[in-house]
Amino acid sequence: ERVVGYFSEHTDLQAAQLVRPWLGQRVFFAGRVRDVSTGLVAADFNDQILVMMDFDSKSNERLARMHKGDTINVVGRISNVSGMAGGVVTLKECEFSNE
Repeated sequence: ERVVGYFSEHTDLQAAQLVRPWLGQRVFFAGRVRDVSTGLVAADFNDQILVMMDFDSKSNERLARMHKGDTINVVGRISNVSGMAGGVVTLKECEFSNE
């Protein structure tokens, strides 16, 4: 939320520079599943920020059992942040977490 907040307070160019130190950082995320496709999950955080999570093929079986509205807990690396559409965070190298 803090990372996306830069985009509401600054221009896209300024915010992109401010979030640069966050890129590559490993973070925990918990949210509600919006949609699932092969290796990719879209989830909502605080009903306003969209989080796109990229999983490897080992996770496809578990992803296939997920439904819209399910809670998802993952750990992944921030690969992109955008202020578009209320905020979009992209996580790569995602793994399911038990936290």
